[in-house]
Amino acid sequence: MVGGWRYVAWGGAMSSQAPEVALLPPSSLGS
Repeated sequence: MVGGWRYVAWGGAMSSQAPEVALLPPSSLGS
Protein backbone atom coordinates (compact mmCIF):
# COMPACT_ATOMS: atom_id res chain seq x y z
CA MET A 1 0.00 0.00 0.00
CA VAL A 2 1.71 3.14 -1.28
CA GLY A 3 -0.46 5.46 0.80
CA GLY A 4 0.15 3.36 3.90
CA TRP A 5 2.89 5.56 5.34
CA ARG A 6 1.01 8.70 4.33
CA TYR A 7 -2.02 7.29 6.11
CA VAL A 8 -0.02 7.18 9.34
CA ALA A 9 1.82 10.45 8.73
CA TRP A 10 -1.40 12.37 8.10
CA GLY A 11 -2.95 10.91 11.24
CA GLY A 12 -4.66 7.59 11.93
CA ALA A 13 -7.57 9.37 13.64
CA MET A 14 -8.41 11.52 10.62
CA SER A 15 -7.80 8.60 8.28
CA SER A 16 -10.31 6.55 10.25
CA GLN A 17 -12.98 9.13 9.42
CA ALA A 18 -12.20 9.34 5.71
CA PRO A 19 -9.25 7.24 4.48
CA GLU A 20 -9.66 8.42 0.89
CA VAL A 21 -9.69 12.11 1.82
CA ALA A 22 -6.90 11.62 4.33
CA LEU A 23 -4.61 10.32 1.60
CA LEU A 24 -5.22 13.31 -0.68
CA PRO A 25 -3.70 16.23 1.33
CA PRO A 26 -0.28 14.55 1.88
CA SER A 27 -0.14 13.61 -1.80
CA SER A 28 -0.89 17.20 -2.78
CA LEU A 29 1.94 18.39 -0.57
CA GLY A 30 4.26 15.93 -2.27
CA SER A 31 5.56 14.76 1.10
